[in-house]
Amino acid sequence: DLRLHCALQRHDVGLILDIVPNHMAADAANPWWRDVLLWGRSSRYAEFFDIDWEDPALRGKVLLPVLGDSVEACLSRGELRLDVADGAGAFVCRYFDACFPVDPRSIDALIGREGDAAIAGYGIGSRLAYMLIPISFGIGATLTALVGTNIGARQHARALRMAWSGAFMAGGIAALIGVVVAIAPDLWLGLFTRHPDALAAGRTYLHIVGPAYGFFGLAMALYFASQGTGEMIWPVVANLSRIVIAACGSLLALDVLGWGLPGLFAFVALGIVSFAAVLAFSTTRPAWRG
Repeated sequence: DLRLHCALQRHDVGLILDIVPNHMAADAANPWWRDVLLWGRSSRYAEFFDIDWEDPALRGKVLLPVLGDSVEACLSRGELRLDVADGAGAFVCRYFDACFPVDPRSIDALIGREGDAAIAGYGIGSRLAYMLIPISFGIGATLTALVGTNIGARQHARALRMAWSGAFMAGGIAALIGVVVAIAPDLWLGLFTRHPDALAAGRTYLHIVGPAYGFFGLAMALYFASQGTGEMIWPVVANLSRIVIAACGSLLALDVLGWGLPGLFAFVALGIVSFAAVLAFSTTRPAWRG
């Protein structure tokens, strides 16, 4: 405040402002902080905050003093629960009004069996899928309003037509990106690494999962469109099916079938297709048909 500065100067008094950015910015409204909670030490903003990543007890994790009791007690009372974030289609952990993102690389525990290079290749490849979400959001946010307006006006056929038009648009854009990186994966992978083993794992991932990106774009657009119907059970079921197929299928591919990384990535792709299939089926339900 200029008036305060002038008043202090008249009395020959100085003023020191001690600003602690990490304390002020460690808030859910800060996208940098959310990115750190989502990606941990691999976040591009990890060093922007005063976090002791070398603490041997935490092993690279962030400890937040938010629980009012032990983790076990909070879970037993249903206070700590897994949920799907509104509009994002990603898993979050909720504790009353607090909401924390869940690292989408949780499947890394399985991929880690194939070595560090496999984790690196998968991480680089899979991040492209999450960068497709803003494309679907740009289309899906409009679909939410259009579908909701038409459902409210009892124009169910028009709402369904708009939803599928937007879904095919988002799916087409995502499919184009997926096909390009499936054919030429180094266009994406080369931006992040030159390690031959990591490149090999990333290529395998994009060759198998890249062609499924079109289903991911379509599913995300339908996810947003479904919000206009007011019935969100099917989008939640769809996302859960994607996670269950990817996780359980990965265990099957590695421990039973012995398919290695290609088999694991095949189930990741199958999970994405399931995500789209369940949401496509949901458009046949009464909420869409009136």
